Amino acid sequence: MLVTAAFCHKHAAMGIPCISCLNPLTMKWNPTQYDKFNAAREAPLYDLLALIDKRPGLRVIDLGCGPGNITVKLAAALPDSDVLGIDSSAEMLATAAELAGPRLKFEVGRIEDFAAGGGPDYDLIFSNAALQWVPEHAELLPRLLARLAPGGQLAVQLPADDYNPARLVFAEVAGWRYDLASLDISAYAEILDAHGVTDLTLFEKVYPHVLAAANAVLEWGKRTALLPYL
Repeated sequence: MLVTAAFCHKHAAMGIPCISCLNPLTMKWNPTQYDKFNAAREAPLYDLLALIDKRPGLRVIDLGCGPGNITVKLAAALPDSDVLGIDSSAEMLATAAELAGPRLKFEVGRIEDFAAGGGPDYDLIFSNAALQWVPEHAELLPRLLARLAPGGQLAVQLPADDYNPARLVFAEVAGWRYDLASLDISAYAEILDAHGVTDLTLFEKVYPHVLAAANAVLEWGKRTALLPYL
């Protein structure tokens, strides 16, 4: 079993775990499997980097940094900045530690705890394909905004692919559906506008991944999408 899922009272009668039950802390993340198809996974990074106001001396945090491959590219694009990557997976952080440097650090940490906690403010809060594992985005985003320094930036990418045919097949075979926490893009616009964000850019983009055969689709899914089911 790759996943240990507790069942909440609401879903126990149905025999299915909800997103709150399937906490990333309970998932067995595999850095080697995660690293497969890495070029495709990194594609959204460059769209995010194009939107960031790059200035020297930024204080930066990468939420859900995984094995650190994207965090190290983020750090390279932000000269003279201090970059911290946090993740809840010890396995991922063991790989990320090999990439650490004088101004690039990695620590264990949950996104929920960062959002709810105090501590120093950040000039840039960055996250690539991680927030979808954290429920209640209407509450999460305002908390992240509160962790920004004056003039700070929030740069986030997360999948909105519940309609993806592969994910539909995974759910059909499992007999239940794991729903990501991602909201409709208009909901994010409303949340951010309501909390005073004036310089706002949101867009949806399809990143095509052409795979050779069905077994390649399975390998792709085993990286993240299948983890709640295995």
